[in-house]
Amino acid sequence: MTKAPFPRLCALAFFASASFLLGSCASAPVVIPADLSSDALVQRGQEAADASNWELAVRYYQALAANWGSDPAKLLVSEYEIAFIRYKQGNSEEARKGFVAVLARYQAPDAASLPPRYKVLAGKILASLK
Repeated sequence: MTKAPFPRLCALAFFASASFLLGSCASAPVVIPADLSSDALVQRGQEAADASNWELAVRYYQALAANWGSDPAKLLVSEYEIAFIRYKQGNSEEARKGFVAVLARYQAPDAASLPPRYKVLAGKILASLK
């Protein structure tokens, strides 16, 4: 007596359906609008970081640097936030490089226009990494 293929077909149908449903639930990559203000990019970067969506946060800060990098203060914010994300991820070497770059910005001719808080914060975190 041969067994009916019904249980195998049910199992196959179940797994095919489950695969389809799980695959369709995957979210598409977030598209960062090119016309976002610098404040909006920072806000969305902070929201992504608060949700531990580190790479999306980095993408927002990279967009900040790409779109607003001619402003030394905005470029500094971008570099600091990316370094801080690497620090939060436990990537000490990348964080160290980033914080050193932030502190180096305070040696540039336009350093007087930079907000001092990032120098203080980068210095404190850098000291803790040594």
